[in-house]
Amino acid sequence: MRITLVACTLLALALPDSGEAGTPVSQRVTCPIGGRSFEYVTTASYSTWGARPDGRPFGSWEFPLALPECPDNGLVMYRAFSEEEAARLRPLVASPEYQALRRSGDTSYYRAYWLMGRMDAPVPETLWMLVQATWQAEGDPALRRRYLEELVARGPELGVPRDLVGIAMRSRVINALRELGRFDEALAMLDATDFDAFPERSAETERELSTWRGHYWTLRRIIARRDPSIEPLDQIPWREARPRCEAGGDRLDETQRAICRERGERFSRPAGD
Repeated sequence: MRITLVACTLLALALPDSGEAGTPVSQRVTCPIGGRSFEYVTTASYSTWGARPDGRPFGSWEFPLALPECPDNGLVMYRAFSEEEAARLRPLVASPEYQALRRSGDTSYYRAYWLMGRMDAPVPETLWMLVQATWQAEGDPALRRRYLEELVARGPELGVPRDLVGIAMRSRVINALRELGRFDEALAMLDATDFDAFPERSAETERELSTWRGHYWTLRRIIARRDPSIEPLDQIPWREARPRCEAGGDRLDETQRAICRERGERFSRPAGD
């Protein structure tokens, strides 16, 4: 189980998931290179209640979801592989460059991203793996910054967005620019986004585009105030923001206190007001 690129278009919409609370399960898998079987821990289901600007969900499990990794050679099994694909992967995994990534502390999602780029995976899917690598690297600010810079450098490869996935991935690049403090570039990329460039439009697409327009509007607001934080208080679910507002005290600046007041008043109003 992993968060697919299609799912990424939903995560930024802050829609609740009806799944159950995360429960650890152990799964046995077989490495396609060498044939060794091993177990890794994942979950059979989980619930989410919104997401951050970079797409990482808030939920009942750890994100990104664990990827099985072959214990002998370090192959990250980001999906099932055919025999032909396994043959192509074998020299890549054995290469000094890949093994150096293992030793250097690069995350499993980054190594999956590295492999996908050499296995001719589509650019949006490859960069979505890199986005999830930035989530994994949160404990190492320097590493996370390197991943964000790589995402921004490759952003132009996405081209003009022609579907919802393109709009979603473009928002991740814009957000990466924001987190890096490159606010003018983020705003320019946001302003250049054409929501009317889709060759085919359905009623469902129009509804989802409307939600994405709202997401971009909120991104514009936090870019305008030059906020580089990973979890802006007005861009995360209230159930996450509320305890931070209540415990923040003098540590919150004037803008943050205003956001807390506005959100607190909105969520305390009786239904129907």
